[in-house]
Amino acid sequence: MQNGAQIEYDYSVAKAFTFATILFGIIGMTIGVVLAFQLAFPELNYLAGEYGTFSRLRPLHTNGVAFGFALSGIFAGWYYISQRVLKVSLKESPFLMAIA
Repeated sequence: MQNGAQIEYDYSVAKAFTFATILFGIIGMTIGVVLAFQLAFPELNYLAGEYGTFSRLRPLHTNGVAFGFALSGIFAGWYYISQRVLKVSLKESPFLMAIA
């Protein structure tokens, strides 16, 4: 990179992780709302048969929010911020991909 040259940042990976963050957030939090209603109104516990019980939905909610939503958000932030801080594009530096 020369002084004064314009850097073209590659945001494709950050956009994909941001989309995954939004998707996992909507799905995980919707399941969380269903679980909250099941705790408040126990008759909703068998809404979808045996697969809609609290004990079956709780791991989906927990893993979806903890791993899907939170980690995707962290990786989206990493791939966006690292290019700006280090002033290098992902296309120029495979090192950024390796340390993530």
